Amino acid sequence: MVWVDAVLGLLAIALSAEVWRRSTADTRAIEGLADSLRRSGALLIELRRRIEQQRQLAEAQQLTETAVDVGTQAVRQVHFGIAAIPFGLLEALPATRDTTRVVRQAHDVIANAVYGTIRGVNRLSGQATRSALGLRTERDPGVSGRDDHD
Repeated sequence: MVWVDAVLGLLAIALSAEVWRRSTADTRAIEGLADSLRRSGALLIELRRRIEQQRQLAEAQQLTETAVDVGTQAVRQVHFGIAAIPFGLLEALPATRDTTRVVRQAHDVIANAVYGTIRGVNRLSGQATRSALGLRTERDPGVSGRDDHD
């Protein structure tokens, strides 16, 4: 029976070795999984940070584009209001009326072209910025798309 005890002992040792090998492999797999989860967590934190930065940049871009648009409209209105004063006075005089009307028309065409160009460049730079940020490229509703011509 010593022989059976020896075989059983060898089987027990072999079985113990296999259990140890598998537990070591399982431990390595678990450690590998834990490392993978830590890396995934770090990537998720970085992704959240980048999304928040992109959101902040998008808000800043929209605010800037809107401010330039509103500012341009305000300056244009003040400009035309101030220019109307001397033009109105000169158009009231028969001697300068015809010439003043021609000059006023030229003034209005040139001024409208300048303000239109500023607004157009503002829109294009906004579209380019949104595109660079990976956002939609059409104009956002916060920026007026109408052209104000008196």
